Amino acid sequence: MTREKSLIDKPECRAFILKGVRHKKHKQESSIQKEGAMPAQLREALSEAIVTKPVSGTFKEQIIEDEFLSLDDLVPVNHEAAERSLKRLLSEIEELIREKKWEDAVSIFYPVEEKQPELIEYGLDVRLRSKVAFALGHLKRFDEAIKELSLCVQKEPGIFMYHSSLAFSAYNSLFAATNREIFLRGRARADRIELAHRHFRKSQELRPEGVTNFYRQGMLYRKIERKTEKALPLFERAVSNWDRMDEKEKESRHQERKNFVKALYQLASCMLEMDMPAKAQERDSRSRHKTLIRLTKIEYSTGNFVGAMKCAAVAGRFFQEKWGNPYYKGMFWEALCAYRLGHKDRAMELAMELKAHSPHYPKLDLLTILDRRKELAKALAEAKHSLGRERCAAWLALNKPGAEGGFAPMDIANPVSAYFFLSDDAQDEISGGKKKNMKCQSCGHGFAGESYDSCPECFSLDTEEIADEKDDGYW
Repeated sequence: MTREKSLIDKPECRAFILKGVRHKKHKQESSIQKEGAMPAQLREALSEAIVTKPVSGTFKEQIIEDEFLSLDDLVPVNHEAAERSLKRLLSEIEELIREKKWEDAVSIFYPVEEKQPELIEYGLDVRLRSKVAFALGHLKRFDEAIKELSLCVQKEPGIFMYHSSLAFSAYNSLFAATNREIFLRGRARADRIELAHRHFRKSQELRPEGVTNFYRQGMLYRKIERKTEKALPLFERAVSNWDRMDEKEKESRHQERKNFVKALYQLASCMLEMDMPAKAQERDSRSRHKTLIRLTKIEYSTGNFVGAMKCAAVAGRFFQEKWGNPYYKGMFWEALCAYRLGHKDRAMELAMELKAHSPHYPKLDLLTILDRRKELAKALAEAKHSLGRERCAAWLALNKPGAEGGFAPMDIANPVSAYFFLSDDAQDEISGGKKKNMKCQSCGHGFAGESYDSCPECFSLDTEEIADEKDDGYW
């Protein structure tokens, strides 16, 4: 029996040859098969056929002794073709992620074992799995995302991104369970918390100068486990890490800035909760007024208008002494708290003083007309009845602000003007500003706003910008 015949008679080899014919005819095989790659099982079978069916002597010995011929020359295994295929697949899934086509990304690439077995054979599946896990997380398929990322960590345990992504996926699933978006109770919940902590710690070990993972673990302790005393040092570490960066580094890691701001807010909140207001106020002597305003908002949100007014007044005095100018934000909050406490004369005095310094200060006009809220609410109801939102843009185009006979926002007698003055929808159309996609961590409500805005449903300040694929590597 000749060597060629022994190969052809081998069933596995015949299958491979027929597969090549079908590919050439229909062009339906993968790019790796186009390059001539062969699965490991078939390669072993063909190798066995060559070695065990010699023509004369031992064919294996001929291969070893002949420097011009090797087994790989007879059985082409093209690792470079697999790498090119991976590059193309990553480009495709990243495009779907940028367009937020989560369902498409999952349906095309998941499960990886079925959709791209060639990559698994060559050990090139890890990066694709992590991308698929990101899409699964956005579809709230957290168990599957965690399974994929666990495989990534198992295969490449020293990569920061995979530990960070796994911790974030576990963290996100716990908040989803708190908001009743998924079911996670008892032992499963405890295991998920432990999983998140384990990989947060590993992420911090791999990147100790970071901000995001210290902030998120702090939130895990504070919001999920209600352990403020354990959360506080993590928020402190997140803040101090950011403060130690120079301007160039802050610019290169600008995506972590929002988590620094939120860590600063949570730090002050923890200090208040643990009766440490003095420490909270003294954190930064140059920007103490900012910390005091954050404390003002915390006190205001809890209904402690006396404490909020005191913090706002101290912020104003500090800024005046430090920089020699009035602090508009302090004046506004002091005026608002004075109004809430029933000191209307003092509130209007502060409001008029602020108007003299900054006539267009945000929401100042609303503050000055708080006594007329019932009248304005009635006008707003009439306006909504007479003018639907879909007509707003056209009406604005014909009635530009300041034009003669046009838009007069303070003319409350005109219900249309009242609508544009009070309506958030109309204000968005007037300003044309883009807002971030936010999510409330307390009730799960999604809304458009800024990182410092409270939730419009439950009024909680515990909000977070919805992550995208560029955030923190992409988590």
